Amino acid sequence: MGATSVVAKLSGTLTGLGHTISNLTLNAPSTNFVGMIGQTAKGTTPVIRDIGLKDVKIVGGKLIGALLGTSYGAAISDAYVTATDNNNKRSSVSGAGSSTGGLVGYSGSGTTTITDSYSDADVTVTTASSGMIGGLVGQAKNTTITNCHTTGKVEGASDYDNSVGGLVGRGTNVFVSNSYATGTVKSTTGDYVGGLIGESVSTTVDNSFATGNVTGGSSVGGL
Repeated sequence: MGATSVVAKLSGTLTGLGHTISNLTLNAPSTNFVGMIGQTAKGTTPVIRDIGLKDVKIVGGKLIGALLGTSYGAAISDAYVTATDNNNKRSSVSGAGSSTGGLVGYSGSGTTTITDSYSDADVTVTTASSGMIGGLVGQAKNTTITNCHTTGKVEGASDYDNSVGGLVGRGTNVFVSNSYATGTVKSTTGDYVGGLIGESVSTTVDNSFATGNVTGGSSVGGL
């Protein structure tokens, strides 16, 4: 098993000063909380800003994101995941279970804001009957997403992966504004599959759109 994070738990401020971290590989397919930052400390609201990830490959179990595996409350801004050549070799995030996202795997408990950020990564899960898979955030609760976008594909495993979305897999009490997703979204026989949000509960979407092809079992929509 490889490393699971660069920073295991963050409680303060991480300012990238506009720098980019390249060629980060984390290979921990049976481990949770995998990402450049594994998780934020409960009861805190860390600040993560002005940082990019390029040409990354992240493999984990549950709660997986290129930047952050799990947010228990954070303010994220001007953060991105991309690749040198998005046409031929995108960055990738792959989980074996639920809450897998291109930027953040899971955001919940505390309040999380994600602003002026994006992910070009392809996001996949490898285990059937998983769920909550998103191009930006796999599962989002109490989260505000503003001026964000995704371009990578989002794919469930072959059967029964539910809550799959181009931007957010499953959103509860989420506000999304001025954001979009352009990648294909696919969960062959899964439920709640959407171009922007797979499944939403008490979620508001304003001035946002999705353009990618969407394939699923039932409860499938372009947005």
